[in-house]
Amino acid sequence: MNKPSLTSPDTLSIGYIGVSLLGLGLLVVMTFNTTASRITFPMQTQVTSLIFTGICLLGIMVGVFPSRCSRILHFRSQDKAVDKMESASPRRATVTFRGHHPTCGGFSTHVLQVEGATYCAGCMGLVTGAVISLVGCFSYFFLGFGVGEAGGHAFGIGVGGVVAGLLQYHLFKGSNSTAHFLLNVVFVAGAFLLLVGVNALKDNFVLEAYLIALMVFWIFTRMTLSQREHTKVCATCGFQSCSYW
Repeated sequence: MNKPSLTSPDTLSIGYIGVSLLGLGLLVVMTFNTTASRITFPMQTQVTSLIFTGICLLGIMVGVFPSRCSRILHFRSQDKAVDKMESASPRRATVTFRGHHPTCGGFSTHVLQVEGATYCAGCMGLVTGAVISLVGCFSYFFLGFGVGEAGGHAFGIGVGGVVAGLLQYHLFKGSNSTAHFLLNVVFVAGAFLLLVGVNALKDNFVLEAYLIALMVFWIFTRMTLSQREHTKVCATCGFQSCSYW
């Protein structure tokens, strides 16, 4: 298998990002379209908030137990491949994992060291953002802590947070693990603020359902971008016998 070229455009990543940003742009247009009809039904807010809560809880589970919940992803399958080849290559057996990343040094900007323990910066950022969003969701949808006229500001901040999270591997390439952690926090929190903004400005079920669908797509986009970034890191490694990438 040939290593991926680092100079050629990553068309898969570009495609995911392009569709994500296009979907976000369409959300902006629909949210501020004053001629759009308003579609609601009883218990709409509760249904929307419960779906969002479910997404956050699933994200927390995946972030806390990445090795158990990401069997379909690159690292899980390659981890097994490395284990199977340990007896065939002494160098291959030296590949160890901390925070579900190899300890080869190439992933130093992807992990956080906290009191001697190693955690994935991306996963911890997503978990932290999901926890913050859960608190905000409960406060806004169930306790009635509204944003009033600040709905537009919440929406705008949400747009910025989502864009920063989606483009973190392009605009913030080479950033340290702390920045990587924070970008994933604002990515999830930004999605929540978008939901608050849409609810405050429109209170339209179709628009909220569209945003929920976008969030699901953004999650898959974020997972794909992470996997592609990992592949690029491994492609620059001179540890040929690893074959981890």
